[in-house]
Amino acid sequence: MKINKVTIERNYESLNNRVGLLGIGWRTSFETFVEVEGEKINVLCTDGHVESFYLIEDEWVNDKAGAKIYSLKQENNY
Repeated sequence: MKINKVTIERNYESLNNRVGLLGIGWRTSFETFVEVEGEKINVLCTDGHVESFYLIEDEWVNDKAGAKIYSLKQENNY
């Protein structure tokens, strides 16, 4: 019988004012979010960094000069 190992990492950042599952400043490796601010969307990735996308000519382009490592695609009304 093979047993799979599950690891949950937690990190604390004193400058982070987001409220995570464990409270203000804490986040786990399982937490992500999508935040919509008009024509800007922020995505919290599992490693803790935030990718920001801007709507430019009906296409979501990330703030890293359009790098394609992360992409955001709108389908239908979502």
